[in-house]
Amino acid sequence: MTKWARKNPPLHLLSCHGKPSRGGQPVAMENMRAVYALAQKYNIKVMMDATRCVENACFIKHREPGYRDKSIHEIVLETFSYADGGATMSGKKMALSTSVDFSP
Repeated sequence: MTKWARKNPPLHLLSCHGKPSRGGQPVAMENMRAVYALAQKYNIKVMMDATRCVENACFIKHREPGYRDKSIHEIVLETFSYADGGATMSGKKMALSTSVDFSP
């Protein structure tokens, strides 16, 4: 990271679209927190790719300790607290469709 950070990258794009409902892995809240802390250390802006942020929040709710009693809204808000802004979002992804059932 140090050599890369010295080149002054304009931003880091944090992407939560690993397609967890189709076999990929969701992005853990702890990892988002760590990426943001490291980027702040090197004064790099973090932008969020919000494509599957709701789907990712559902997996966090069901898999990560301490999140079961939080609402999806609260988890999404925390997710975006680890970014300096939103950069991209695809309206064709599952966050805006009814093709996946996240009920327990």
